[in-house]
Amino acid sequence: MVDRERRPDPVEPMARAVVRIDRLGRAGMGIGTLGDGRTVAVPKTLPGEEIEADTWVDRRGRVRGRLVRVLRAAAGRVPAPCEHFAACGGCQLQHLAYPEQLAHKRAVLVRHLARTLGPEAEALVAAVEPAPRVLGYRNRNLFRLAEGRLGLGAATGQGMVGLEECPLAVAGTGDLTAAVTEWLAAEGRSWRPRLRGVLVRVQERARMVTLLARVAGGSPRWGELVAECGSEPERGRLAALAARLPEVSLHLAAGGDGTVLVAGGDSAHLAGPERISAQLGLARLSLGPRSFVQVNTEVSDRLYTAVAEALAPMPQDVVLDLFCGSGALAQHLAARGAGVYAVDMDHRALADARAGAVLAGTDRIEWRAGRAETIARRLWQAGRRHRLATVNPPRSGMPRDLPPWLPRLGVARLVYVSCSPPTLARDLAVLRELGYRLERCVPFDQFAQTYHLEVVAVLAHEQPAARMRSVVMPWRANVPQESGASARG
Repeated sequence: MVDRERRPDPVEPMARAVVRIDRLGRAGMGIGTLGDGRTVAVPKTLPGEEIEADTWVDRRGRVRGRLVRVLRAAAGRVPAPCEHFAACGGCQLQHLAYPEQLAHKRAVLVRHLARTLGPEAEALVAAVEPAPRVLGYRNRNLFRLAEGRLGLGAATGQGMVGLEECPLAVAGTGDLTAAVTEWLAAEGRSWRPRLRGVLVRVQERARMVTLLARVAGGSPRWGELVAECGSEPERGRLAALAARLPEVSLHLAAGGDGTVLVAGGDSAHLAGPERISAQLGLARLSLGPRSFVQVNTEVSDRLYTAVAEALAPMPQDVVLDLFCGSGALAQHLAARGAGVYAVDMDHRALADARAGAVLAGTDRIEWRAGRAETIARRLWQAGRRHRLATVNPPRSGMPRDLPPWLPRLGVARLVYVSCSPPTLARDLAVLRELGYRLERCVPFDQFAQTYHLEVVAVLAHEQPAARMRSVVMPWRANVPQESGASARG
């Protein structure tokens, strides 16, 4: 059931049309042509299909469509495994056979890279590494809350689809959301207008539930809400929720801007363990309510292993790990005997990373807070040189001032982990001008049934600018720490 569904901001009356879909475009939408020659984007359609759709023009002048029925289906169309797929906005490709999903994602990556590399892009991109599980893989899931019901955002961009369990979520997620829903209908009725959503994390046997409040972190209202949680009536209500969620790490977090901040922001511990631990391949992680870790544990392990194998660090190497986040990749590199100099601008992420390293028993990693480009400059000024480096920036890609420092630091081998093919292509063009050559791109299907893709790009520089000065430095060399770092991304 979809609540408050409406098409987003039409500026022309809706019209019904027959459309032939020619290709899959951005966000997995089918792209076709109307009779008057205009291009239309229709979600959940496939190339080669003839469909009937309701179409309209949005406020940006784009023609959009909503599928009414399929008149002639593509050979790759399959029944969606989720009954909510037609209305839900969480997945885009459930109607496409899984081998075809992988082929489509690779084609999108090649198309973006070809703008930089030309025809050679086709040969440099490997087949997409498939997910071991195409359902039941997400270890972290956000559910919206409206009128006491949990759900996911609707495909229209307006309202939500009411559901408590998503087939992409790992086993046990639905038990937690059901417990929260029951509490909201009983003891927690007064909390319904206060909450924006619920973030559920399931890692092996450890579980965490975070209630997202409709207030901004650091605001007076946030402080008042946290104080109110300690009052007699609220303690009783929250104790009732904790009783429904035994041994679950329970938190309250600020979410007043309408988004979920996976790192940073204010939170308050309510009940259960304050943190949970998780194993990700060779890495041991310590996670709080705002910690970031990739949603697909099995694919992430394979991806980090591929990065470590591509770098092939020697025991004397100190790998420069930029945008290290919660430290999973740094631990994979340290487990191979290398030193790691790990950098992130988010102090909370680094606190998670340090705690995880303690759990793992590794002392081969030095953590540094600051902007990647600033720390790179200071390393160069201090005479530090790093033969190997990895960058794993947010979706926006590398900051403009970072790439020139990489050859100056003597980085001869660089692995770029990207979650955005368009920004990866943009940054590869910059790195190419600096003398880096792309050896190969290996895509990983981190997000099966969706259009998202994670990519490992391996680059080499035959003659980095600092090659003659490149020396192996003590991995705990003192480098000034940048102050005032804020949340990453």
